[in-house]
Amino acid sequence: MIIERIKKGLYLVRSTFLSGLFTLIPIAATLFFLHFLYNLVARMLAPVYKLEPAFLKVIPGIEFVIAIVLILLLGITLKVFIAHQVIH
Repeated sequence: MIIERIKKGLYLVRSTFLSGLFTLIPIAATLFFLHFLYNLVARMLAPVYKLEPAFLKVIPGIEFVIAIVLILLLGITLKVFIAHQVIH
């Protein structure tokens, strides 16, 4: 009787631990990927960062905003020139 309770308790602890672990793994992988991507973009934008005005350098995370703006500008440019030529 006591052994069965111990087995049930250990099963409950094990299943709860595995549920938590399998929930944490995708979250950790996503955070790692975002951190890696942010550092990659920050390194790629280092030359652009030197060209920006001084007041923008004091804003933390401005590299991310600049990256988003550059991606949007690239998308608009491709949409106007490439998509326009394909459609017409």
